[in-house]
Amino acid sequence: MRYLALTCSQCSAPLEVAVDQEQISCAYCGSMLLVSHLHRSAATPDEKPHPHPRQSEINQLDAEWETYRKQSLPTNSLGEYVIPDPSSCLAAMWMTGIIGGIVTVVSFGVRAWPIAGLAVIVSAGIIAVLWKQSKIAPVYERSLRNYQSLRLQLMDDSPV
Repeated sequence: MRYLALTCSQCSAPLEVAVDQEQISCAYCGSMLLVSHLHRSAATPDEKPHPHPRQSEINQLDAEWETYRKQSLPTNSLGEYVIPDPSSCLAAMWMTGIIGGIVTVVSFGVRAWPIAGLAVIVSAGIIAVLWKQSKIAPVYERSLRNYQSLRLQLMDDSPV
């Protein structure tokens, strides 16, 4: 699924919005926002809101979160973050195993040993990559919840 990285027009919190979403509720301030307005405000920023008393800490947390996202998530050709879908990865692993198995069995049947070995190695490599990709989403979701919780604490001006 493709996501857009936008900013809340009410509290300036970073938001991740699925491309097909029309509206979103900000996890930080609870405002209902229209995604089309967020696009517009991201393109032409209006007057800046008054800074929060703990703005430097919020900025630091946001910068750390963005660094984490850059290191942990793949991007598509448009530079948008992509969170791999675990069920799609699992389906692709099964298909890779089945196709690799068929190629291996047929190769053994015609005594093409090198092709059989190559099919096993390539299939195993693809499955390993897909397995790693399938583990990204749950870890990312946990990290996102932790980040949102810390940001809410800072926004409420309560001690961390």
